[in-house]
Amino acid sequence: EYRRGLRDDEEISLVGAPEVLLATNAVMDSFAAVGDIASVTDWFIKMEELNVLPDVRTFNAVLRAEYQHAKRDREGVDIEDTMARFQEILDEMEDRKLEPTRYTFTPLLLAHAEHNSLPGMAEVLKMMQERGLTLDTVMYNILIGACARAGDLEAALNARASMAASGVQAGPDTFVPLFLVCSKQAAELDLESVDDFGNGEDSIGPLLQLTRQALDRIEIDMLQSDVEHNTASFTSLLKARGSLGQSDLVLEMIKDPPDGVQLDDIAMGVGVLALAKREPTKALVLANSL
Repeated sequence: EYRRGLRDDEEISLVGAPEVLLATNAVMDSFAAVGDIASVTDWFIKMEELNVLPDVRTFNAVLRAEYQHAKRDREGVDIEDTMARFQEILDEMEDRKLEPTRYTFTPLLLAHAEHNSLPGMAEVLKMMQERGLTLDTVMYNILIGACARAGDLEAALNARASMAASGVQAGPDTFVPLFLVCSKQAAELDLESVDDFGNGEDSIGPLLQLTRQALDRIEIDMLQSDVEHNTASFTSLLKARGSLGQSDLVLEMIKDPPDGVQLDDIAMGVGVLALAKREPTKALVLANSL
């Protein structure tokens, strides 16, 4: 508008419907990201006043705006309301002969993930599968994260296996919840009972060793997938190793972090805490070195 000196709706409409649609969708996406439903609605109306037909991206912006608004202003997303509104949008899209994309389902998947509802997420995935839609990296990360928060290591690993089998590229954010679910499972073990007076790790049972083996496989998977650590993923791995009583590995990791990873105060704090449980003297040395 600025470059061409457009002064009113009539002149804007002369630019061309595809250009106006592209620009308006971009504006709606921006407002949707911060949950500004009023602005998204205003631009939807404006688009129709200019006789420009909305496309699937337009409706995706509406769904995203409503999800972000509910999460921000209502302190949580109501699943029933979200499902009802989602169906309304799908019906409207069907009336307009618009096919939903994977991004149409993202807010619904996020809503179920927020409630750690794995059955609900499975239903969303079924709806997508019926339409021939596949998950991208972000959606797989949402799924793996929900499994991790539910403490279901097996489900998280299955989701990761499905991601790899589908050829979807993983990133460091993919592995953060996988490391964290190992920490979560470790919290169920009585590692505090292990000491130098005859109470060895064998007294805990096989779950400790199985969880360590799972963590090893996850780290190998990350290496074989050519995914480099960022600070968040490395800190999560530090925490998992510490939670599983592997203080020797924690110390090695802190001494020799991957290239490009800067250990911040959170990472170092996690390292000190991990060492303190099994190697208090080494923990004091590390803390003093900070």
